[in-house]
Amino acid sequence: LSGLLDPERTALETTVRMHMSALHAAAAAAHAAEQQLLRRAQSAESAHAAAAEAFAATAAEAAALRSALADADSATQTTADALEDALDACEAQQQSLASERRAHVLSGVRRAAVQAASESRLLLLLQSQRERLPPP
Repeated sequence: LSGLLDPERTALETTVRMHMSALHAAAAAAHAAEQQLLRRAQSAESAHAAAAEAFAATAAEAAALRSALADADSATQTTADALEDALDACEAQQQSLASERRAHVLSGVRRAAVQAASESRLLLLLQSQRERLPPP
């Protein structure tokens, strides 16, 4: 029975690893984008302090960068939510598979018990028949 479930388990583990790897890569990309936006925002703020005459342009750029950072934060949160949902789905699937495995094992145990009981009854019947026969 374990031999039948091992390939399925291996395939599921591979799928989970692939999903987790993809999710980690997406989170790393979102983090890198966020870091890049943070660096750009800091650069814009430094330029503002150095060039007072470009205050209006620099303020507009900073506002755009803050908006982009908010978008990046939103995207990061969306990615984090998706990661959490994917993890929940993986855990639910693992629990479902575990339940199915347990049900399958219990079914096999029941079949074996019924078979053993049938064999035992058959042996008792044969023994009873043998005892009824006259001695040779």
